[in-house]
Amino acid sequence: MTKEQYTLLAPYTEVCKLFATSGSYVGGADGLFELYKDMFNLGQRVNTSCPNCIGAVLLDIHNKLESYERNL
Repeated sequence: MTKEQYTLLAPYTEVCKLFATSGSYVGGADGLFELYKDMFNLGQRVNTSCPNCIGAVLLDIHNKLESYERNL
C-alpha cells in the first residue's frame, strides 16, 4: 500500500476496526467500496447488498491499514 492509498483509506479505520473486532458494521463506509474497487483494480463493484462481501472488504482494508502502520 502506498502512502497515498493509506491517506485515502485512513478515514475508514474505525469502521473497519469495529468490524474486525466485533463483526458489526454500523455504516459509515459508503464511499469506501467504490474507492476500494478503483484502488485495487477489481474491475467490478463490491456487492453492497451482500453482507459477506461487505465484511470481506472491511477485513481486507483493516488488514492493509494495520500492515502499513506496522511497517512505518
